[in-house]
Amino acid sequence: MDKRDKLYELHGIFVRARGTLISKEQLLAQLECSDSTLKRRIRDLKDTYGAPLEYNKEKHGWHYQKGVSFELPGLWFNDQELYALLILEQLLENSDAGLISEQLTTAKERIKTLLSTKIDPEENISNKLRLINVFHRTFDATIFKEISKATFDQRKIEIDFTNRQTQQKTTRIISPQRIIHYKDTWYVDSFCHERNELRTFSIDGISRVKQCHSDAKIMPPKIIDTATQSTYGIFSGQAHETAILHFQPPVSFWIAKETWHPDQQIHWLEHDILELKIPYQNSKELLADILRYADNVTIKSPESLRKSIRESAEKILKNHR
Repeated sequence: MDKRDKLYELHGIFVRARGTLISKEQLLAQLECSDSTLKRRIRDLKDTYGAPLEYNKEKHGWHYQKGVSFELPGLWFNDQELYALLILEQLLENSDAGLISEQLTTAKERIKTLLSTKIDPEENISNKLRLINVFHRTFDATIFKEISKATFDQRKIEIDFTNRQTQQKTTRIISPQRIIHYKDTWYVDSFCHERNELRTFSIDGISRVKQCHSDAKIMPPKIIDTATQSTYGIFSGQAHETAILHFQPPVSFWIAKETWHPDQQIHWLEHDILELKIPYQNSKELLADILRYADNVTIKSPESLRKSIRESAEKILKNHR
């Protein structure tokens, strides 16, 4: 039984007593421990975890204050679960720049307290865990929170949005449906009232948000899935093409463990060549991922995608002459 379990046992004794004083002799008998050990447990329970313990000098006993609700934080988690929670908190902090994790500060501190009997959480996190964001786009935290509020409250918002490719700025009324985190970037799937259809907006492209205080138009999840997940990547729309890619070893072994699309198909061919079939609607993001493995992949079809990769290669050569 580790320290946390012993503290839980002591806590349980006081909870079951329902405010009735328990003498030192009773505690020593029930816990089967020494006088010094009991003092340490009492001190930890009161000072470290803030238990509402009161001591009666005349009767030499303790009790929980009546009418005060108290529970030991997180003691139903074992060490492995607490480590996992710490890592999860770090992932949240790393991926959302503190937008969510700042609300979990208290929980994080309690987890560290629970683990402090075995390790130094701060030292172990910094020495044992490193999370690196790649291509992370910065955005306004206040805007993110306003979008989140409207999404969960199911309310319309007015946004100023700048198109990354054209740099054109537009003002739109949208009904946010759900928030997406994809490749270190945040997006919001929305019903655009100007276009009268579902659209996906990158949150870093939104420079202003105004709450409209009117009910959003909420779409059925299946319709949103059909519009946003049937195609490759974050681009919305129905997939009308299927890319067939052949990856050569050793890259083929890596690709076999990757998910490029939920509806992808994988087949092993001779000489350890991996065939990957991916549905897509817009080729831009797909081309960018293919170019990561340019010298180890061959586009078998469609011809339009083969033409696009040739054009990209020609532009690369031109830029490096």
